[in-house]
Amino acid sequence: MFFNGFATDELFLIKAECLTRLERPDEAMQVLNQLLVKRFDKSSFTPIVVPDGKSALDIILEERRKELCLRGMWRWIDTRRYNAYDDKKIIPQRLIDGQIYSLEPGSLHYAFLIPQAVVDQGSVEQNKR
Repeated sequence: MFFNGFATDELFLIKAECLTRLERPDEAMQVLNQLLVKRFDKSSFTPIVVPDGKSALDIILEERRKELCLRGMWRWIDTRRYNAYDDKKIIPQRLIDGQIYSLEPGSLHYAFLIPQAVVDQGSVEQNKR
């Protein structure tokens, strides 16, 4: 069974990404290195140092892809966030019965539907789809 909750490694990666987006790449690399030192033999680990925030973000996102692999969760949250903030657009596609289905950046289909029982109570409006 896949683990699909928050784990310590993901929290380190979230913090590092946030620091980078706040234009604090040196602090972000400190946080990332705190995680990575636990992944390698300490005698052979070399801390990552970056020249700028763009490099830091690229490294952090790559580490995120590697670290969170096989957790049983689609990168939906990452994809939605990256498409809103980054210049690299990710367009998930699936081929089903000969037809290609795509989820374009900004699509309303990124929003989860709110359970109808909650909407029926009248205090919450259904997400547009």
